[in-house]
Amino acid sequence: FLQRDSRNELSVDCDAALGAFKLLRSGADASAADENDIGDAQTTAIKLALKDRLGNVDAASNEAAYVTYKMYALVRDMFSDILSEAALWDDTTEVAVLGGIMVNRAQGGDRFQPLMLQTRKVELGSTVDLFQST
Repeated sequence: FLQRDSRNELSVDCDAALGAFKLLRSGADASAADENDIGDAQTTAIKLALKDRLGNVDAASNEAAYVTYKMYALVRDMFSDILSEAALWDDTTEVAVLGGIMVNRAQGGDRFQPLMLQTRKVELGSTVDLFQST
């Protein structure tokens, strides 16, 4: 939880990812709902998707950062799957993809940390990485 300048209450941003991690860390069955996530489809979906990506979390110097980057990779992979859907390309020939993580800060406002900038076309191998050049 994070106390923000603009809020009186503690922020629970990214709570679904960290909540899923905490449930997995406790040894909870990833496919089972419990009193902590009944009705929370987001936490349950993340828990199922994240469970196989946490292999080296014990070696991480910062568990929250580790989970954040694993969630970034998970969302990036899901978005790549969406880009492979034929219907997406019915009305367009190229898309720009900007990806990254939001760094929540107690003071000074949040910051977006870009990690990817690409253009993509329908043809395999047409991805152009613009991240390093920008």
